[in-house]
Amino acid sequence: MCGFICIINENELSNKLKKLSNNNLLSDHRGPDSKKIYSKKNFFGLFRRLAIIDLSKKSNQPFESDDGSHIIFFNGEIYNYLQIKEILKKKKIKFKTKGDAEVLLKAYLFFGKDFIKQIRGMFSFCIWDNKKEKLLAYRDRFGQKPLYYYKTYKGLVVSSEIKDIKNLIDLKENPNAVFKYLYRNILDLNEETFYKKLKRLRPSHNLIYQKNKIFLKKYYSINFSENKKLNTNEFLENFNENINLHLQSDVKLAFLLSGGLDSSSNVASSL
Repeated sequence: MCGFICIINENELSNKLKKLSNNNLLSDHRGPDSKKIYSKKNFFGLFRRLAIIDLSKKSNQPFESDDGSHIIFFNGEIYNYLQIKEILKKKKIKFKTKGDAEVLLKAYLFFGKDFIKQIRGMFSFCIWDNKKEKLLAYRDRFGQKPLYYYKTYKGLVVSSEIKDIKNLIDLKENPNAVFKYLYRNILDLNEETFYKKLKRLRPSHNLIYQKNKIFLKKYYSINFSENKKLNTNEFLENFNENINLHLQSDVKLAFLLSGGLDSSSNVASSL
């Protein structure tokens, strides 16, 4: 679990965040292994890392492209990063780290906007284009990783946590969202949060911010009309492949067993 906050065209908020960080007034629970600030032109970002893949300092984030034109803030894990890395290596692309953040950034730079179709994982990330002063943000297909954004008069704030934005901006309660949650236990059906103007990027969506405008687009939908039957062997092959991809880690792994069929099957497949 890593965490980040990015601020665009808001120097006052950037200075406030930097002061809070320097005085250790921000919670570091999302990333105890490293904390790094990035600042350039109208962009400011802070990243906190929990190291899982490639424990070296080379994979500390935010991570810049080789020419410094792009930088990525990435929370999550790309399960098939080794397969994508091999594809990129065959295209003569070189790597400095053994981590998945570098693979994610270089996949975007090589494949363009269609790179997301090749990504398997749980993620929320932002890529800042220094030349175009453009932000590209993505949230994974089923919303496993959080991503929130707040549009100010002059710019934008994007973060992994509401509390980081709340430390910078005096947020007002959103009674409509509170009522829906208390009355029907509904919260995740739209962009609304418990605070006015503070929105969540919905699962399977990406956000583009440029010239003080926001564009939202859905990049993935489940096709429920497809009727495909799997035999036992096909199911086991797909299941085992998926479990093996999830087990990629440079730290020790543990399983939490509930005694049910799902957790027991996960452990059985990994043995």
